[in-house]
Amino acid sequence: MENEQTELEQNGINEVDEQSAKQIGLTGFIFSLIAFFILFIPILGLLLSITALIISWNSVTKRPKGFAIAGFIISIIDVIMSLFTTWMVFQIGNHMM
Repeated sequence: MENEQTELEQNGINEVDEQSAKQIGLTGFIFSLIAFFILFIPILGLLLSITALIISWNSVTKRPKGFAIAGFIISIIDVIMSLFTTWMVFQIGNHMM
């Protein structure tokens, strides 16, 4: 009887962990898509891209991984493009002064 209760508790915990991992992966994916669309706002796009990268990376180590991997790949592209955009804006600003 005690063994069955322990088994049920472990299954319940695993279901909760899987659900929260799925939600975190989806959150990272959504953040990376938002970051992609505001990519050309220099500092804001960079900050959101880095946030999406961190959230996606944290959820890649858990199951299920679908949205987490997609969010991670998109956020890597976002970070690179955001760094380039931020660098270009500051270069243009320096030449205008």
